[in-house]
Amino acid sequence: MPQANAAGITGAMQEHLVFELGNCFFGAVLPLYVIFLVITRTKDQGVKVYRKMLITNAAIDLFYTLSTLMSFPTIVFSSTRLIPVMTNPLMPREASWFFFMIQTFFIYLSVMILPIQFIYRYRVASSKAHTISTIVVPLAFAAVYNAAHTLLLLYTFQSPNEEYDRILSDMGVESGGKYVVGDVVSIAASI
Repeated sequence: MPQANAAGITGAMQEHLVFELGNCFFGAVLPLYVIFLVITRTKDQGVKVYRKMLITNAAIDLFYTLSTLMSFPTIVFSSTRLIPVMTNPLMPREASWFFFMIQTFFIYLSVMILPIQFIYRYRVASSKAHTISTIVVPLAFAAVYNAAHTLLLLYTFQSPNEEYDRILSDMGVESGGKYVVGDVVSIAASI
């Protein structure tokens, strides 16, 4: 078992936290820089037309980064189980779980925005009139789907218990009880 420091953080966990903090730093700075450039430095008319979509993408990336910063999930796989371990040492389990659900929402939203981009590009390229609803209507459908899917996490993931503690311990993962388990076997048994 790896040795932990006074805060209960192992050397491997320290490396993980430093890596995640670096990712989150750039994940916040770069979208903010894109938004700044789009708003203040855009001279080309073609890019100005695409401004809304660029800002929307950057905002989604920024919110994803912020939710990652709050939850710091580490995903552990064990045969039929997916175990997100919330590794943010400063955040209580319940708050980490909330931000994990938000992060999951933004993961799906960042994927769902791709077709919306193509719709928007088609409208721009074909010179068809476009309004804010060109973005908002498909985004609203994606958001409703994503919200429903994210809320289902409350029912598809199990709370910590001794069996899962033992599995994580056998894998050398120190969780401190800050995890949830997507257990395919227990979900299938309840259907």
